[in-house]
Amino acid sequence: MEPVQRIPRYTLLFRTMLKHMAPGDPQRAKLVEADEIASKIALAEADEQTKRAAVFYCLTATIEGFPPDLFSNSRRFIDCIDVEDILVDPGIPSTSAAGSATSLHCTLFLFDDKLVIVKRPGNGEKGGRTLTGLDELDKVTKAGGIPAGKKKSGMTCKGVVDVTDIVATDVGGAGKLDSTFIAMKDQTRFRPPEMNFYFENPPHDQGDRWSGRPFRSFSVVNPPAPINLDPTQTESDKHRFLEHLWHVQATYRARAGQSVVLCAVEQEVESKVGRTTIARTYFNVYQRTAFLQETKKVMV
Repeated sequence: MEPVQRIPRYTLLFRTMLKHMAPGDPQRAKLVEADEIASKIALAEADEQTKRAAVFYCLTATIEGFPPDLFSNSRRFIDCIDVEDILVDPGIPSTSAAGSATSLHCTLFLFDDKLVIVKRPGNGEKGGRTLTGLDELDKVTKAGGIPAGKKKSGMTCKGVVDVTDIVATDVGGAGKLDSTFIAMKDQTRFRPPEMNFYFENPPHDQGDRWSGRPFRSFSVVNPPAPINLDPTQTESDKHRFLEHLWHVQATYRARAGQSVVLCAVEQEVESKVGRTTIARTYFNVYQRTAFLQETKKVMV
Protein backbone atom coordinates (compact mmCIF):
# COMPACT_ATOMS: atom_id res chain seq x y z
CA MET A 1 0.00 0.00 0.00
CA GLU A 2 1.37 3.43 -1.00
CA PRO A 3 1.93 5.98 1.82
CA VAL A 4 -0.65 8.35 0.30
CA GLN A 5 -3.24 5.58 0.69
CA ARG A 6 -2.50 5.24 4.41
CA ILE A 7 -3.26 8.87 5.23
CA PRO A 8 -7.10 8.51 5.17
CA ARG A 9 -6.68 5.59 7.58
CA TYR A 10 -4.82 7.87 9.98
CA THR A 11 -7.57 10.50 9.88
CA LEU A 12 -10.15 7.78 10.57
CA LEU A 13 -8.06 6.54 13.49
CA PHE A 14 -7.66 10.05 14.94
CA ARG A 15 -11.39 10.78 14.71
CA THR A 16 -12.30 7.45 16.33
CA MET A 17 -9.96 8.26 19.21
CA LEU A 18 -11.50 11.73 19.59
CA LYS A 19 -14.99 10.19 19.91
CA HIS A 20 -13.85 8.15 22.91
CA MET A 21 -11.76 10.89 24.48
CA ALA A 22 -13.05 13.08 27.29
CA PRO A 23 -13.60 16.77 26.35
CA GLY A 24 -11.12 17.86 29.01
CA ASP A 25 -8.37 15.39 28.12
CA PRO A 26 -5.03 17.30 27.87
CA GLN A 27 -4.07 15.25 24.78
CA ARG A 28 -7.23 16.20 22.86
CA ALA A 29 -5.84 19.45 21.38
CA LYS A 30 -2.78 17.68 19.97
CA LEU A 31 -4.94 14.95 18.45
CA VAL A 32 -7.21 17.54 16.80
CA GLU A 33 -4.13 19.24 15.36
CA ALA A 34 -2.80 15.92 14.05
CA ASP A 35 -6.16 15.20 12.38
CA GLU A 36 -6.17 18.63 10.69
CA ILE A 37 -2.62 18.14 9.36
CA ALA A 38 -3.39 14.63 8.06
CA SER A 39 -6.56 15.89 6.38
CA LYS A 40 -4.64 18.63 4.55
CA ILE A 41 -2.06 16.10 3.35
CA ALA A 42 -4.79 13.77 2.12
CA LEU A 43 -6.37 16.59 0.09
CA ALA A 44 -3.10 18.01 -1.22
CA GLU A 45 -2.84 18.40 -4.98
CA ALA A 46 0.23 17.48 -6.96
CA ASP A 47 2.92 20.16 -6.91
CA GLU A 48 3.74 22.24 -9.97
CA GLN A 49 6.82 20.22 -10.92
CA THR A 50 4.81 16.97 -10.88
CA LYS A 51 2.16 18.52 -13.13
CA ARG A 52 4.79 19.78 -15.57
CA ALA A 53 6.46 16.38 -15.67
CA ALA A 54 3.09 14.70 -16.28
CA VAL A 55 2.48 16.94 -19.30
CA PHE A 56 5.80 16.01 -20.89
CA TYR A 57 5.37 12.31 -20.09
CA CYS A 58 2.03 12.40 -21.90
CA LEU A 59 3.43 14.22 -24.92
CA THR A 60 6.55 12.08 -25.32
CA ALA A 61 4.54 8.87 -24.84
CA THR A 62 1.91 9.70 -27.47
CA ILE A 63 3.60 11.93 -30.10
CA GLU A 64 6.06 10.39 -32.55
CA GLY A 65 9.24 12.43 -32.76
CA PHE A 66 8.44 14.76 -29.87
CA PRO A 67 11.79 16.51 -29.22
CA PRO A 68 13.30 15.15 -25.98
CA ASP A 69 15.15 18.42 -25.37
CA LEU A 70 11.80 20.14 -24.76
CA PHE A 71 11.39 18.11 -21.57
CA SER A 72 12.22 20.60 -18.84
CA ASN A 73 10.89 21.45 -15.39
CA SER A 74 11.44 25.12 -16.19
CA ARG A 75 9.18 25.02 -19.27
CA ARG A 76 5.44 25.50 -18.77
CA PHE A 77 2.67 24.09 -20.95
CA ILE A 78 0.13 26.85 -21.64
CA ASP A 79 -2.53 25.67 -24.08
CA CYS A 80 -3.31 23.63 -27.18
CA ILE A 81 -5.77 23.98 -30.04
CA ASP A 82 -6.94 21.77 -32.93
CA VAL A 83 -6.73 23.37 -36.36
CA GLU A 84 -6.77 22.66 -40.06
CA ASP A 85 -3.65 24.00 -41.78
CA ILE A 86 -4.97 25.33 -45.09
CA LEU A 87 -2.59 25.05 -48.04
CA VAL A 88 -2.66 24.96 -51.82
CA ASP A 89 -1.76 21.71 -53.56
CA PRO A 90 1.70 22.36 -55.06
CA GLY A 91 0.80 20.16 -58.03
CA ILE A 92 -2.03 22.47 -59.14
CA PRO A 93 -1.41 26.08 -60.25
CA SER A 94 -2.75 28.65 -57.78
CA THR A 95 -4.73 30.26 -60.62
CA SER A 96 -6.75 27.10 -61.18
CA ALA A 97 -10.49 27.61 -60.98
CA ALA A 98 -10.78 24.30 -59.20
CA GLY A 99 -9.75 25.94 -55.95
CA SER A 100 -7.05 23.47 -54.99
CA ALA A 101 -6.99 24.32 -51.30
CA THR A 102 -6.47 21.31 -49.07
CA SER A 103 -5.80 21.07 -45.36
CA LEU A 104 -3.59 19.24 -42.89
CA HIS A 105 -4.98 18.03 -39.57
CA CYS A 106 -2.80 19.41 -36.80
CA THR A 107 -2.72 20.52 -33.19
CA LEU A 108 -0.71 23.47 -31.88
CA PHE A 109 0.85 22.99 -28.43
CA LEU A 110 1.86 26.27 -26.79
CA PHE A 111 4.54 26.52 -24.11
CA ASP A 112 5.92 29.62 -22.45
CA ASP A 113 8.74 29.80 -25.02
CA LYS A 114 7.89 27.42 -27.88
CA LEU A 115 5.07 26.47 -30.25
CA VAL A 116 5.02 22.80 -31.26
CA ILE A 117 3.22 21.83 -34.49
CA VAL A 118 1.84 18.29 -34.38
CA LYS A 119 0.10 16.33 -37.12
CA ARG A 120 -3.13 14.62 -36.04
CA PRO A 121 -4.46 11.36 -37.55
CA GLY A 122 -6.28 11.88 -40.84
CA ASN A 123 -9.63 10.60 -39.57
CA GLY A 124 -9.98 13.71 -37.39
CA GLU A 125 -12.12 11.86 -34.84
CA LYS A 126 -10.21 13.00 -31.76
CA GLY A 127 -8.47 16.21 -30.80
CA GLY A 128 -4.89 16.61 -29.66
CA ARG A 129 -5.77 17.10 -26.00
CA THR A 130 -7.65 13.80 -25.95
CA LEU A 131 -5.08 11.86 -27.97
CA THR A 132 -2.23 12.94 -25.69
CA GLY A 133 -4.16 12.39 -22.47
CA LEU A 134 -3.93 16.03 -21.37
CA ASP A 135 -7.68 16.04 -20.79
CA GLU A 136 -7.08 13.50 -18.00
CA LEU A 137 -4.01 15.13 -16.51
CA ASP A 138 -5.36 14.93 -12.95
CA LYS A 139 -5.46 11.14 -13.22
CA VAL A 140 -1.90 11.09 -14.53
CA THR A 141 -0.54 13.26 -11.72
CA LYS A 142 -2.35 11.19 -9.08
CA ALA A 143 -0.74 8.09 -10.57
CA GLY A 144 2.67 9.61 -10.00
CA GLY A 145 3.15 11.53 -13.23
CA ILE A 146 3.59 8.54 -15.56
CA PRO A 147 0.88 7.92 -18.16
CA ALA A 148 0.38 4.20 -17.66
CA GLY A 149 -0.84 2.45 -20.79
CA LYS A 150 -0.23 5.45 -23.03
CA LYS A 151 1.06 4.65 -26.51
CA LYS A 152 1.66 6.38 -29.80
CA SER A 153 -1.61 7.93 -30.94
CA GLY A 154 -0.89 8.52 -34.61
CA MET A 155 0.33 12.04 -33.86
CA THR A 156 3.67 13.20 -35.26
CA CYS A 157 5.74 16.26 -34.39
CA LYS A 158 6.12 18.50 -37.45
CA GLY A 159 8.19 21.33 -36.10
CA VAL A 160 9.05 23.63 -33.21
CA VAL A 161 9.01 27.43 -33.45
CA ASP A 162 10.18 30.03 -30.94
CA VAL A 163 7.29 32.20 -29.74
CA THR A 164 9.41 35.28 -30.48
CA ASP A 165 9.50 34.25 -34.17
CA ILE A 166 5.71 34.25 -34.58
CA VAL A 167 3.34 36.95 -35.76
CA ALA A 168 -0.27 35.88 -35.17
CA THR A 169 -3.39 37.67 -36.36
CA ASP A 170 -7.09 37.04 -35.85
CA VAL A 171 -8.81 37.14 -39.24
CA GLY A 172 -12.32 36.19 -38.11
CA GLY A 173 -14.36 33.68 -40.11
CA ALA A 174 -16.75 32.27 -37.52
CA GLY A 175 -20.38 31.96 -38.51
CA LYS A 176 -19.93 32.78 -42.18
CA LEU A 177 -21.53 30.44 -44.67
CA ASP A 178 -18.96 28.67 -46.80
CA SER A 179 -19.75 27.12 -50.17
CA THR A 180 -17.15 24.42 -49.61
CA PHE A 181 -19.39 22.96 -46.92
CA ILE A 182 -22.77 21.46 -47.73
CA ALA A 183 -26.03 21.12 -45.83
CA MET A 184 -26.66 17.63 -44.50
CA LYS A 185 -30.22 16.97 -43.36
CA ASP A 186 -31.07 19.93 -41.16
CA GLN A 187 -27.49 20.95 -40.41
CA THR A 188 -25.87 23.93 -42.11
CA ARG A 189 -22.10 24.06 -42.17
CA PHE A 190 -20.22 27.26 -41.38
CA ARG A 191 -16.69 28.30 -42.13
CA PRO A 192 -14.54 27.83 -39.03
CA PRO A 193 -12.90 30.85 -37.37
CA GLU A 194 -9.49 31.54 -38.83
CA MET A 195 -6.14 32.86 -37.68
CA ASN A 196 -3.00 33.58 -39.69
CA PHE A 197 0.51 32.87 -38.45
CA TYR A 198 3.79 34.08 -39.92
CA PHE A 199 6.92 32.16 -38.82
CA GLU A 200 10.15 34.12 -39.12
CA ASN A 201 12.06 30.82 -38.96
CA PRO A 202 9.69 28.04 -40.13
CA PRO A 203 10.59 24.35 -39.66
CA HIS A 204 12.85 22.97 -42.41
CA ASP A 205 13.43 19.38 -41.35
CA GLN A 206 10.00 17.97 -42.23
CA GLY A 207 8.18 16.81 -45.37
CA ASP A 208 7.38 19.12 -48.29
CA ARG A 209 3.97 20.13 -46.99
CA TRP A 210 5.26 20.94 -43.50
CA SER A 211 8.63 22.59 -44.21
CA GLY A 212 9.66 26.03 -45.36
CA ARG A 213 6.22 27.63 -45.19
CA PRO A 214 6.51 30.93 -43.29
CA PHE A 215 2.83 31.79 -43.74
CA ARG A 216 0.20 29.45 -42.25
CA SER A 217 -3.56 29.89 -42.39
CA PHE A 218 -5.28 27.93 -39.61
CA SER A 219 -8.98 27.12 -39.29
CA VAL A 220 -10.02 26.20 -35.75
CA VAL A 221 -11.97 22.95 -35.35
CA ASN A 222 -13.42 20.76 -32.60
CA PRO A 223 -12.94 17.11 -33.61
CA PRO A 224 -14.73 15.16 -34.83
CA ALA A 225 -14.80 17.70 -37.67
CA PRO A 226 -16.60 18.82 -39.72
CA ILE A 227 -19.46 17.06 -37.92
CA ASN A 228 -18.84 18.88 -34.65
CA LEU A 229 -18.43 22.36 -36.10
CA ASP A 230 -19.80 24.62 -33.37
CA PRO A 231 -19.01 28.21 -34.46
CA THR A 232 -19.48 29.58 -30.94
CA GLN A 233 -17.09 27.09 -29.35
CA THR A 234 -14.45 27.29 -32.07
CA GLU A 235 -14.51 31.09 -31.97
CA SER A 236 -14.09 30.99 -28.19
CA ASP A 237 -11.21 28.50 -28.53
CA LYS A 238 -9.48 30.71 -31.07
CA HIS A 239 -9.72 33.84 -28.89
CA ARG A 240 -8.47 31.92 -25.84
CA PHE A 241 -5.46 30.49 -27.68
CA LEU A 242 -4.49 33.79 -29.31
CA GLU A 243 -4.76 35.64 -26.01
CA HIS A 244 -2.49 33.03 -24.42
CA LEU A 245 0.01 33.28 -27.29
CA TRP A 246 0.10 37.08 -27.19
CA HIS A 247 0.51 37.04 -23.43
CA VAL A 248 3.39 34.55 -23.70
CA GLN A 249 5.07 36.70 -26.34
CA ALA A 250 4.60 39.86 -24.27
CA THR A 251 5.99 38.37 -21.07
CA TYR A 252 8.76 36.23 -22.60
CA ARG A 253 11.47 38.86 -22.17
CA ALA A 254 10.27 39.79 -18.70
CA ARG A 255 10.69 36.28 -17.27
CA ALA A 256 14.18 36.95 -15.95
CA GLY A 257 13.27 40.39 -14.65
CA GLN A 258 15.14 42.06 -17.49
CA SER A 259 12.20 44.26 -18.47
CA VAL A 260 8.71 45.43 -17.56
CA VAL A 261 5.73 44.76 -19.87
CA LEU A 262 3.28 47.52 -20.80
CA CYS A 263 0.21 47.21 -23.03
CA ALA A 264 -1.36 49.99 -25.09
CA VAL A 265 -5.08 50.32 -25.71
CA GLU A 266 -6.30 48.58 -28.87
CA GLN A 267 -6.69 50.98 -31.78
CA GLU A 268 -7.79 50.96 -35.38
CA VAL A 269 -4.87 50.89 -37.82
CA GLU A 270 -6.66 50.28 -41.12
CA SER A 271 -10.13 50.21 -42.64
CA LYS A 272 -10.70 48.97 -46.19
CA VAL A 273 -13.80 47.70 -47.97
CA GLY A 274 -15.73 47.47 -44.74
CA ARG A 275 -12.96 45.51 -43.01
CA THR A 276 -11.38 47.12 -39.97
CA THR A 277 -8.00 46.11 -38.60
CA ILE A 278 -7.44 46.54 -34.87
CA ALA A 279 -3.96 46.33 -33.32
CA ARG A 280 -2.80 45.85 -29.75
CA THR A 281 0.74 46.91 -28.91
CA TYR A 282 2.93 45.52 -26.13
CA PHE A 283 6.08 47.26 -24.92
CA ASN A 284 9.07 45.84 -23.07
CA VAL A 285 10.66 48.67 -21.10
CA TYR A 286 14.35 48.11 -20.26
CA GLN A 287 17.17 49.71 -18.44
CA ARG A 288 19.87 50.28 -21.07
CA THR A 289 22.27 47.71 -19.59
CA ALA A 290 19.59 45.02 -19.41
CA PHE A 291 18.60 45.62 -23.04
CA LEU A 292 22.18 45.33 -24.26
CA GLN A 293 22.43 41.96 -22.49
CA GLU A 294 19.56 40.48 -24.55
CA THR A 295 20.95 37.83 -26.91
CA LYS A 296 18.16 38.43 -29.41
CA LYS A 297 16.76 41.91 -29.82
CA VAL A 298 13.01 42.12 -30.35
CA MET A 299 11.68 43.05 -33.79
CA VAL A 300 9.08 45.80 -34.08
